[in-house]
Amino acid sequence: MGLVYAGNAGHNPPKWEWIVEYVCTVITSAGTPPPSLNRNPRYSNRVNRPFYCPSHQQFWNALLGITSDISVLTTNYDILVERVLRHRLMRRPPSPGCFYGGVARPQILKGAAQPFSRWAPERTIEMTGTIPVFKLHGSLNWTLIDQSIVAFQDTRPVFRHGGTAAIIPPVPEKRVPPWLNQIWKGAEASLRRSDVWVVCGYSMPPYDTEVLRLLETAGTGRPLTVFLLDPDCIALKEKWTSLLPQGNIICLPGLPQGIEILARHLRLSLA
Repeated sequence: MGLVYAGNAGHNPPKWEWIVEYVCTVITSAGTPPPSLNRNPRYSNRVNRPFYCPSHQQFWNALLGITSDISVLTTNYDILVERVLRHRLMRRPPSPGCFYGGVARPQILKGAAQPFSRWAPERTIEMTGTIPVFKLHGSLNWTLIDQSIVAFQDTRPVFRHGGTAAIIPPVPEKRVPPWLNQIWKGAEASLRRSDVWVVCGYSMPPYDTEVLRLLETAGTGRPLTVFLLDPDCIALKEKWTSLLPQGNIICLPGLPQGIEILARHLRLSLA
């Protein structure tokens, strides 16, 4: 992906637009559960529809039960984080909601909240939560107009005009496009402000050079506790220790086994 995006994929490479279309097709599932009343894949995977995954819900419930001072960084294109944290304050299960970090507010998402449904009259969705979600490589529900991010309520950009979703592959610093600059700057500021990082499922691939630089720049030279929730956390600890030699790297099992252990550690760290 990186070679195609950078124009270094050799003779007669596929178009970047084709890569985007393929990735989006793989990630975005067609159709939604019966309660949504939607069968058009353009309206599936909606930001305002909760994502029912017990492991994800247990993870966020554990964190939110200890603190609401949370920032989220993700390299994923999907909208699962938003659908678990929700787009606004929620009472059941309790969540302060989230918004897109580094994107101008108010964040009123384009599209109708529940197309063609008289049972859901709400038409406008605004990201009014308090937890910033920094999507470092873009999102399946984003598109670009004049190099500015336009966010949709659903994954419609995946299907528009052969796929116009605003995503990029892992790329070096010089290749990060201008429309992502504020997101990366906000992500770095959030990392610097935090003395406790919870890393879930990030394998630190060597090609992800700019994300690794971001982590090193934001975490070097200060007290920092990093919790690694990953089945391969022992192997990853060596990489994190090399990246942040002054950090206290704590290995935990992956989801869901490590959630209760993480909660106990966090209560002690934040006491």
